[in-house]
Amino acid sequence: MFSLEKEAWIHPHQFFKGWQQRGRNFSLLRFKNSLADESNRLSSWIGEDCCSWDGISCHKTTSHVLSPSLVNLTNLRYLDLSVNNFSGLQIPTFLGLLKDLRYLNLSSAGFVGEIPHHLGNLSHLRYLDIDLENCRLIVPHLLHVNFTSFSSLQLSFNQFLNPTLPPWLRNLTGLQDLGLSYNNLDDKVHDTFRQMTSLVKLDLGGNHFDTSTLRSICNISSLTSLDMSDNELQGSIPSEIGQFPQLTVLKLSNNRLNDTIPSSLWQLTKLQALYIGANALTGVLSEHHFAKLKELKWLDVSDNLFSLHVSSSWVPPFQLRYIWMKSVKIGPRFPNWLRTQKEIEELNMCNASISDAIPSWFGVHSNDTRGLILSGNKLEGSLNSVVQMLYLLLNHNHFTGSIPEDLCKLRTLIYLDLSNNHLSGRIPLCLGNLRNLRILHLGSNSLYGQIPGSLGNLGELISLQLSKNRFDGKLPPSMQNLKRLQFLDLGENRIADTIPAWIGERLSDLEFLTLQSNNFHGGISNTLCQLPNLQVLNLEHNDLSGSIPHCFKNFTAMESTKPGTFHLSTQKT
Repeated sequence: MFSLEKEAWIHPHQFFKGWQQRGRNFSLLRFKNSLADESNRLSSWIGEDCCSWDGISCHKTTSHVLSPSLVNLTNLRYLDLSVNNFSGLQIPTFLGLLKDLRYLNLSSAGFVGEIPHHLGNLSHLRYLDIDLENCRLIVPHLLHVNFTSFSSLQLSFNQFLNPTLPPWLRNLTGLQDLGLSYNNLDDKVHDTFRQMTSLVKLDLGGNHFDTSTLRSICNISSLTSLDMSDNELQGSIPSEIGQFPQLTVLKLSNNRLNDTIPSSLWQLTKLQALYIGANALTGVLSEHHFAKLKELKWLDVSDNLFSLHVSSSWVPPFQLRYIWMKSVKIGPRFPNWLRTQKEIEELNMCNASISDAIPSWFGVHSNDTRGLILSGNKLEGSLNSVVQMLYLLLNHNHFTGSIPEDLCKLRTLIYLDLSNNHLSGRIPLCLGNLRNLRILHLGSNSLYGQIPGSLGNLGELISLQLSKNRFDGKLPPSMQNLKRLQFLDLGENRIADTIPAWIGERLSDLEFLTLQSNNFHGGISNTLCQLPNLQVLNLEHNDLSGSIPHCFKNFTAMESTKPGTFHLSTQKT
């Protein structure tokens, strides 16, 4: 029995194509009746003309379709069973009988176990996708396979029987697209890739390949995309990296590479995406290095030991969309060359040694910016107007003044962090209009007044951090509407209230609750015991009285937390 759930269904626009066998309605209805179609995706499968049914493509001449069950679909050329729920079944061996199959997609369909060797009989197969994330699919080490005409093979996120590359891969010399990421491979035999001279795209990310493997790939001059991120590359980037004249995407992030970048890399004139972040690479990056990278759109050099030295009048030859330069020494001045970049979608210059004010021109050109991270610098002055984006992180800087109401125009914002600055004044009431906001961090400033009730409109909020300010008064009852809240930090303020019962009754997802160093008074409500996921509770340094509720012993989620995460004091000290 095949099962089909509401949110996982057979693609109706592409499921059956190229069918050339008689059987028509009866065959298809038998197949339909074997499915549990709870979402009624096959409701159009009625009437006499099956060629008009959703998902059915008939032969242009004969109008013939497939016969009753998959085991007899011997003339099938295109089969897509992806994004279904086959509930841990093994891949059917009878698929190996579909000799005319050109396209087979079984990804994200819930199959587990060993891939049947019968698939090796599909000699006409051009595309195979069995990329089943976290499904523990076992890939056998066959000695030989017949599908030598493959152009695309996706085997990422699986479990090979042993960490070496399966020997049958060497036979697939016509392969153009190969995905083997996150399979714990650590093969030291490097002739496999040398023979794949037709490769255009190669994804080996998330394995244990070393630098010699990278060097062995450098003879594949046809490559346009290479991903070896999150491996065990160490030492220098091989100078042979410049032997990829067609390369547009290079991903070497999250390795242990060191030394300076070889000059040959800067000669890859067609490069559009360069990811070398999270290594130990060193050196000074200058405008000379980037002179030939006119096509560059995505640049990640974060978390290395780089310095960026360019003139204030530099006009880069590229228009970047994504700029990741976290922990690169860029300052002390705010980089003037950003003024020329009119297509920025995401900018991360966190911990970049910038000691300057954000210039008034910044953000004027880009209305498509999704994220801005300038945390951990020494930016100063007041916050300027900013463009629409998904997240804005300006924490750990020297901003002064009040929170500008212009931020309330960022209706798409999901993450706002202004903590650890020198901001003062009240929280603008209009922040409650940011209905998509999930994270709001304003802690460690000099904000004052009562927490505005408008924050209760932020129904998507999962983290609210307002600690180390000067908030006073009572908690607004509207906060009980924050039903998705997991993290609530109100510590070190001047809030004078009893602990509201609605915290335990309405905020059932809370994992972290800290109210310490305020003026909370009265008893501790038993309703706090209704927080089944609570891991951290800090009530110390308040004016609480009475006894600790006996039900506090039921906080089982705290058993896995570190010692000292439960703090309770019934008297202010």
